[in-house]
Amino acid sequence: MKVNEWLLNPAERPGAQVTMVMLHHSGGSASVFVPWARMMPSSIEAWLVELPGHGGRMSEAAIDRFQPLAEALATALRPATSRRYVFFGHSMGAMLAFEVAKRFARDGVPLPDRLFLSAFKEPANFVKNRIKRAHLNDVQLLEYIKSLGGTPLEVLENRDLISMMMPVIRADYGVLDSYEPMPAPKLACPFTVFGGIADKGIPFEALSAWDQHTASGSKLIPVPGAHFFLHEHRAKLIRQITEDLGLPEA
Repeated sequence: MKVNEWLLNPAERPGAQVTMVMLHHSGGSASVFVPWARMMPSSIEAWLVELPGHGGRMSEAAIDRFQPLAEALATALRPATSRRYVFFGHSMGAMLAFEVAKRFARDGVPLPDRLFLSAFKEPANFVKNRIKRAHLNDVQLLEYIKSLGGTPLEVLENRDLISMMMPVIRADYGVLDSYEPMPAPKLACPFTVFGGIADKGIPFEALSAWDQHTASGSKLIPVPGAHFFLHEHRAKLIRQITEDLGLPEA
């Protein structure tokens, strides 16, 4: 089911207590989280974000700047706030989840019960150490993506597919390259931060810096694997999310 142009609900849970809005990584799409939606306990209904130019919206132009994307998301995700909800974002999706939550606080919109932030540096740390990549040529950009893991080799070697995906990938790196955190008070919702213990680009211990952005406490959860640990350890993460929300696992 489509909630709106930005939100998909592939596994309806009529008796769900919580909506979990899930934001994908750069170059990804809502389809990344379809297996998650189907694995959720009956108490959690997953709404998957589909950005312009991605997945089922490939006919649209992708947004390649951070500010307009964050503001558009802050409008598009408001339907989730009609009941208890949380955000889960992986990599670029974590950054977007955090920034949308700050805009909700600015605008007086109810905040999520909790932010689940996965595989993204604390924002000031990210900006300080950022290496901009949107300007790289296709070969250089693909080599970087390959170094992250998580993308099947047969995809990376499929020239037609990569040719189709490259404008979206480049637009997402434009978003990351132009990211400037919005100044805001600490958020009045707790964080759970997931990090891959073998993620070479994001030292696990550095993720503790996220705690400075919440007035309600945070917890840091190590996950085996590198940057895309969310694929292999989906069940572990869902159990942690369910536990943190105080919900039954069934």
